[in-house]
Amino acid sequence: SKAVSLFCSNVRPVLRSHQHSALQYTTLQHSRLQYSAIHGAKMKNIVIANKKGGVGKSTLAVLLVEWLNHKKIPVGIFDGDTNQTFQMWANYCQEEGRSVTVPQAQAEITVIDTAGAEGSSTMWLQKADFIICPFKANFADLDITVPWFRELTPEIQKKVYFIPNMLGVASGQKNGVEHVKNLIKEVGE
Repeated sequence: SKAVSLFCSNVRPVLRSHQHSALQYTTLQHSRLQYSAIHGAKMKNIVIANKKGGVGKSTLAVLLVEWLNHKKIPVGIFDGDTNQTFQMWANYCQEEGRSVTVPQAQAEITVIDTAGAEGSSTMWLQKADFIICPFKANFADLDITVPWFRELTPEIQKKVYFIPNMLGVASGQKNGVEHVKNLIKEVGE
């Protein structure tokens, strides 16, 4: 089974809508993304998407590219957000003499950052091998994230990996994570 698990410094839930398991808790140690079935001959597209803005899509895209660079995996980027935060970061790195991307023809993985706006990521979702959906575990954000996920086709839903982001100790966040668990169970994944 193709799987992506987010490795953080503590135990963090990685919520997946994937073929056989809806929820996977992973004990995480070294702030790294462990992958299986990503590294291979065919270039893979990892799309960072959520209709909600301000959930950490660009930050997660930057961290993923940094990790792929650390692992010496040739990575390309595409910034589909009009704010161009992801591309500005790559440009700053280049100005400092540190190239973080390779030309698309040489990339094994392309990380695609999308905007938090209606319909902005539709084309990229269709081309994605993996979709990482960071979300804040509060009801205000989930009121946008959950309907967005429900509108996706079942084929696209199977590619989505939910990553709770910016977690704190508020009880509302715990309820928000439970809400996403129930959503995944509801769609039968």
